[in-house]
Amino acid sequence: MPSTFVYSNRVRNPEAMEAELHLAYRAGYTVDLRRTFWEHQPPSVLIADRPRLQSMLRQVRHGDTVVVMALRCLGSTVAETLDTIGRVRQLGAALYCLQLGQVNLASATPPQAVKVLRAAATLEGSRRSARIRESLAAAKAVGHPVGRPPKHTAEQRAAILQALHAGESVSAAARRFHTTRQTVMRIRAGSAAPAPAATKSGKA
Repeated sequence: MPSTFVYSNRVRNPEAMEAELHLAYRAGYTVDLRRTFWEHQPPSVLIADRPRLQSMLRQVRHGDTVVVMALRCLGSTVAETLDTIGRVRQLGAALYCLQLGQVNLASATPPQAVKVLRAAATLEGSRRSARIRESLAAAKAVGHPVGRPPKHTAEQRAAILQALHAGESVSAAARRFHTTRQTVMRIRAGSAAPAPAATKSGKA
């Protein structure tokens, strides 16, 4: 028989949860204390760090119903909220948010609320990418290095290049300097160092 699960992440004590359950009951949902999960977590806390929510989701089965009080119960960001909605949909359960009314957020055909969330997630991602590009440009403008820090110091890179110029193979240089062939090749490519000449077999 399908079950109804109720979850809230804004509850400090049983009395507060009783008020939340009253809201769910008034909205027409079945309230079973055995399937009621609550905790007090700020909206910024990731879903993975909400143990009671994770515990509830592990119990949800196909045909069940999940009821939450507000969107903040589903994720710390728009993207994470969409991930939680998708997870409930994959479980084959229905998902209702009292804040949004009688709308199954996990229905096969996304309701308007989910479409708006997706648009907001796209906008959020675009703004984040723009901020990253602006930060990189600002760092370059003042001479700060960007990207991953080099694995080797300038002296070590110079020694590797010197070995390559002397005819040492990439593999031998990698072994001697305790690094990978890919790293040696990147250092060589970055300095335009010539590759060591291949040894010809046979008589001249």
